[in-house]
Amino acid sequence: MNNITQEVDYGNYYDAWSVSFYQTDLGIAIIVTGIIVLLSLTVLLGIIIFKKIRSKPENVVKRRLKIIVEDLKNNNFKVDTLYLQLTTAIKSYIKAKFNIEYIELTDLELLNYLENIKISKDIKNIVETLIINAQESKYALKEICKDKLELDINNSFLFVHRISEFYNLKEHN
Repeated sequence: MNNITQEVDYGNYYDAWSVSFYQTDLGIAIIVTGIIVLLSLTVLLGIIIFKKIRSKPENVVKRRLKIIVEDLKNNNFKVDTLYLQLTTAIKSYIKAKFNIEYIELTDLELLNYLENIKISKDIKNIVETLIINAQESKYALKEICKDKLELDINNSFLFVHRISEFYNLKEHN
């Protein structure tokens, strides 16, 4: 009555092990998954490095200065407003670069701080000139022309370059 044979042929056990891992479905699935994981980790690492580079104080202030240059070219704001943005950008850069904990950094505190860290006189003069021009513009002591603002923006780029160059040299020595 029972037509089922008692012997079940499972094939040759040794033939199953002779098949290459790369020829099995499981092997291909593991390899594809590994490649996807490696690519994902590479992309994630790239994003982390890119964000770290973009968040350097030098890069942040340069982006802010470029926005101010564009606003100046497009006549989007008055000169005194652009000076306020410019001094805020420079103060934020100095606070980030030197880890200053002040909530608000006044002009006098900024100049005193630059004096205390033994910064070169020409770099300090750039900031001092910027602050004087910004105050004159803010309080309407003098009519500040766009050319003077452009010069101060260019000097701000120079200031950032010299500070980062100076401190990069200092870190390597």
